[in-house]
This record gives sequence, structure tokens and C-alpha cells, in this order.
Amino acid sequence: MISIKKDLTKNIENVDLRYYFKEQASMSMGIYPMSSYNELGEKHERTPYEEGWNDALIKILEREIQIESWFDSLSDINKEHVTYLLKYDVITLSPRKDKMDMYINCNDVFYSAADGEEITVNDFEILVDLDWGFGWKGIAAWIALKRGIEPMSDNYKNDKAYKEAKEYLKCKG
Repeated sequence: MISIKKDLTKNIENVDLRYYFKEQASMSMGIYPMSSYNELGEKHERTPYEEGWNDALIKILEREIQIESWFDSLSDINKEHVTYLLKYDVITLSPRKDKMDMYINCNDVFYSAADGEEITVNDFEILVDLDWGFGWKGIAAWIALKRGIEPMSDNYKNDKAYKEAKEYLKCKG
């Protein structure tokens, strides 16, 4: 059986979680609130539609607070896991009214489309293990086993890390 040894504290020390919370809150909005400038660098007068960025910024801050509150509710080990998974861009958080949606972006890996694999808090430990030991190929192997399908590209099937990750997952049961 393949063994993965890790010391998360070395990989997550000095991580400013506020940055990741802000990034996740912004990404969950589907827009990028920024002033407009023309090709000459002159400020473009914003239309009423573009002025909506004020509302968007308020929504982003509200979502950031939701993410931080959710994070604070986690156990210490899950806080470490989330810190690692955000730092290494493994998961995406999307706060909803009364819950946190979490997923792994796997666009164009299993389907030629936008795609994400929903995860729960119970998945954090294995995701950290797989990313630590095998990188993205380990995450893809986990999704493949969970879905019962292989990635579209033959590059995965022939990849050493992908094969080892699948073997690791089979041994873990």
C-alpha cells in the first residue's frame, strides 16, 4: 500500500486566509467589479449597468463574511485542510443563503463543458492526501472513481501519478 506522509503546518504557515476568503467571495459572484478605462487609459464614464459594481462589492463583502464565519465554525483539522485546499487552488467555495457549496473545478476533464465535482467537509482529508501525494492527477483519479468514468484525455490513463493515485484509492477502500 502506498503511504502519504505530510506535515501540513509547513505548507500553510503564514497563509493570509483573508486573501483566499476575498478571492472565493469574488469568484462566486460571476463578475469582476472594476472601473472601466478606454484603450488610451482614460476613465470611461460608467453606464447605469456598470454602476452596479457598488452593489456587487457589497455582495462580495457579505459573501466574504459568510465564508469567514463558515471557516470559523470548522474543527481545527478542517481549518488546516481548507487552508491547504484553498492555497493550492483545489476547491472552490460558493456561499449560499444558509450553507456553503463546495466543489472542485474539473472543466473539460470529463466532459467538454464547464464541470465541477461537489464535495463535502468529509472529503477534505482525502483531497489533501491526494493533492499532497499526486497533485492534480490524484484529484482527477478521485473524481473518476467517484463518477465511475475516466477523463476524456488519454494523457491521464498513461500518467504515472494518475495510476498511482487510483491504486492508492483502491487500497484505502
